[in-house]
Amino acid sequence: PGSVLGLSLDPDGAGVALAAKNLHANQVGSTGEVRRYDTGERDLAILAPPLAGGALELAARAPGSGWCLFLLGRRAATPTVFPGVTGSLALDRQARLGVFPRSVGPDGRADLVLPLPDHPALLGLDLSAQAFFRGPGGSSFTLAVVDPLIL
Repeated sequence: PGSVLGLSLDPDGAGVALAAKNLHANQVGSTGEVRRYDTGERDLAILAPPLAGGALELAARAPGSGWCLFLLGRRAATPTVFPGVTGSLALDRQARLGVFPRSVGPDGRADLVLPLPDHPALLGLDLSAQAFFRGPGGSSFTLAVVDPLIL
């Protein structure tokens, strides 16, 4: 809506944050906003801010896959590599993992919409998500691991 005064690129280059005034730079004004834009190039993404009492919405993509497992848990100190599987499991196998199977559409996309209870214990929960795909071409973990912050 106005002039961009700041820009920050994600370390992986797949997102950008812009800080802008609500008016143009040559106009007097004291309001503005910060917007985040995602290029959509990740193989796993958070679709909307996860809110307690709302939902956690994730989308993963692996063309040619037959099914997908969304995995929720804590990040591991060291990723686990499995023979014959592309990528590595970045979540801690010793901690309890949530596993949510989903079908994959013709475009290779799988979606997870997980309702979240309206409970204060969820706020700021240490949570990470990754997806695992299986298809005729083999098995793979997503390269991206996301850390949804529940508000």
